Amino acid sequence: MAEDKEAPKRLSRRDFVKGAAAVAGAGALAGCAPAATPAPDCPPAGECAPCPTPWLPEKWDEEAEVVIVGFGDAGATAAIEAHDAGADVLILEKCPKDKGAGGNSQVGGNMWSAYADVEGAVAYFKAMSEAWGGPKAMSVDDEMVRAWAEAMSVDNINGWLISLGAELADAGDPTGTDGTAEGPEFPGLPGSESARTFRFRKSHEAVPGERVYCPYDFVSGVVEQKQIRVLYEAPAKELIQDGVTKEILGVIAERDGKTINVKARKAVLLTCGGFEGNDVMKGNYLRGQCFPRGTAYNTGDGITMALKVGADLWHMNNHAGPNTIGLMPWIDQGYPDNQISIQVRTRGNNYIWIDRDGKRFQDEARTSLHGKGHDAIYYFDAVEARTCFPRVPLWVVFDDQLRSAGPVGSTAYNRSTGWAAYFHPDLHDWSDDNTKEIEMGWIVEGDTIEALAAKINVDPSVLKASIDKWNAACAANSDTDFGRPESKLGAIDQPPYYAMQAWPTMVNTQGGPKRNPQAQIVDPFNKPIGRLYSAGELGSIYAWGYQKGGNIGECFAFGRVAGRNAAEEEPWE
Repeated sequence: MAEDKEAPKRLSRRDFVKGAAAVAGAGALAGCAPAATPAPDCPPAGECAPCPTPWLPEKWDEEAEVVIVGFGDAGATAAIEAHDAGADVLILEKCPKDKGAGGNSQVGGNMWSAYADVEGAVAYFKAMSEAWGGPKAMSVDDEMVRAWAEAMSVDNINGWLISLGAELADAGDPTGTDGTAEGPEFPGLPGSESARTFRFRKSHEAVPGERVYCPYDFVSGVVEQKQIRVLYEAPAKELIQDGVTKEILGVIAERDGKTINVKARKAVLLTCGGFEGNDVMKGNYLRGQCFPRGTAYNTGDGITMALKVGADLWHMNNHAGPNTIGLMPWIDQGYPDNQISIQVRTRGNNYIWIDRDGKRFQDEARTSLHGKGHDAIYYFDAVEARTCFPRVPLWVVFDDQLRSAGPVGSTAYNRSTGWAAYFHPDLHDWSDDNTKEIEMGWIVEGDTIEALAAKINVDPSVLKASIDKWNAACAANSDTDFGRPESKLGAIDQPPYYAMQAWPTMVNTQGGPKRNPQAQIVDPFNKPIGRLYSAGELGSIYAWGYQKGGNIGECFAFGRVAGRNAAEEEPWE
């Protein structure tokens, strides 16, 4: 802990008025903000007594120039940039070091996006945002889009990583890829030719239970190499705000069951992710229930803290997904959730997805794309003005050919199962022939289609008609209803028959406190809240769709902006 400095000189009433005028005339960047200001109840000059400052704690337990809340890709990037700019940095991380630190960044894959051309990036961003929601849905002004495009440039991101010692994979290099194509995810959109996806050369084959080398491994390693301080298991609870200037002076956190006060002499950066682990926020902001494949520790803490100090919010209804995946309960071992996502993986084609009425509703083999606009319509479509979403949950229906071909679910780590399976791999060992899961009731069995329908509360005649129509499509080698490729067709005609419940899931949410081109968090009037910055998924710029690797690229881009600007602030004491 840093030593306490001499208390600042108390201001007379005249000096206070001058200081207040300075606050009103401050520039756009919070680095121009004045020092923390006492309350305006001082006696006449010459009779000055200590001014009351009830917003300040009696003592500071920790202190740094720049305090960062959250140690994922964005927090690590901001810490490196602020440190290299000469600032003393402290990171507060909610999770234990070996059980969750890094959050979604731990399981994001070996990829990030960047752009070869700023003008192309601007056009691509606008097209991704507008294509599914119209121009008004974008809510990102031109200045912010351009700032994003410049910060997301190949020279800016890759040049910085290389300067820190990173080795990037060549396009198509199998030692640096995880099977994802290198080009744009949406090649038909304007500006898509500028989109690139990059990876580190250092990698290894992704096998069950093993994670590829990812950006977090690199940036967290640099943080350790530079000896930047990290306090683990120290969740931030509240921001300490000056009662007059409204600038942010520090953070109230918890550690070892005790409240600690952390002074931030220059600035606080919020890089603590989204709210995918907060059921109340998801109910308030998202269209329908999605279960997280990302970290359960992301409970919207940064949103709550930012709201209390006057922040505006944006993109609260945006998230990465949904994708269809199963769910199973896990044994309570003190983890911050009671469910773990499991991948629905079929080793054959003898299956379909049905809604709660027994009707098929989409091409089950389709590839999910990034952003809410691509998959949400398949699940959150209020069919026939009903009071529910009939595809939430859905059922995966298959026959004994598929059951005997191998596991139809997996809890071993891969990018589809996500964070929980990586950090808690011992929760369930899926049987090779699915018999264990049938006995446990996770998979429902019926000797006939009608018997299966009764067990899953579906009209037998509707389910039978859906399967008969599917089998006819397989016989004709053509799915005229939803266009599932011929290579993915397989009749469901070998009893017994099975069904496994599945739900839409997501990797992460995108919404949170709105930021400006300087990475400052702003209020509803678009005015910066002094000494408060953000980066990453918390208040992401993405309003709808985004290029694969876009979240990690944004972590690098605005993590650098936030760290650099925070380090340039004048200390308030």
